[in-house]
Amino acid sequence: MRASAAPETIYSEMLLELAGLYLGRQQINEFGLRQLKARAERLCAVDAISGMEVKGHIALLSGDSVTGRDLLDRVLTLAGPSAEITLRYMQGLQQRGFSSEVAEVFFRNTHVFAGNVMATREARQILASHGFLDAANDLRLELNKMNAPVAEVSYAPGEHLLAYFDGDGVADSDTAPVVGFVRNFLYEQGVILQRVGISVVPADDGMPSALLYELEVNVPAERAAELEWDLYGKLEEEQFPLELGRRILFSVTADPKST
Repeated sequence: MRASAAPETIYSEMLLELAGLYLGRQQINEFGLRQLKARAERLCAVDAISGMEVKGHIALLSGDSVTGRDLLDRVLTLAGPSAEITLRYMQGLQQRGFSSEVAEVFFRNTHVFAGNVMATREARQILASHGFLDAANDLRLELNKMNAPVAEVSYAPGEHLLAYFDGDGVADSDTAPVVGFVRNFLYEQGVILQRVGISVVPADDGMPSALLYELEVNVPAERAAELEWDLYGKLEEEQFPLELGRRILFSVTADPKST
């Protein structure tokens, strides 16, 4: 980073570094985080809100979720309505294993997405990938109102054929806890969730349709298979409702780039 760079350039560079740390492209270590925090302090001297946001994400990466959330909540208050800051907050929480908190941040800040097509699409994907299907469908309707309908068929993370999912009797209060449990299980195993693909398994032989969550992680195929086996064992121990187990399915797949 150039010492003479403009504050907005420094801020953008630091956000890219944070994204790399969250996604596992760069290794998280104490020395690196200390250096990043020192740079954030310097940024605070010229742009207090941007510097505070960076410090909040550094706290999340350091495992201090209380400080991280406090700082990021303050940023949202001080910065005014910002879909981009809200999305980064949601993404940071999801990468650090705080599944239920992701939706909480969204529901407290729904107004910032009004009229913003790109941010609304991203928020919809995030919510769906955490099991908040009703909320994702609500955003689908909002996108339709903005003349930006969601494609019926898509393989982007979090996009799915909800229109073909018979969700009767399945509410967010049912799906979100089990999806959150699965995501947290993977986080506790030390793997990074690279992608969440969601598709519908059609109704057949009197059985209702089901949702399949395809969870792509940064490990080889053999390790992914072990994780899936262990995951279903944990789900059985947790004793989620039997009917829910028929409606929400999971597969753990390897990142093609992992060997």
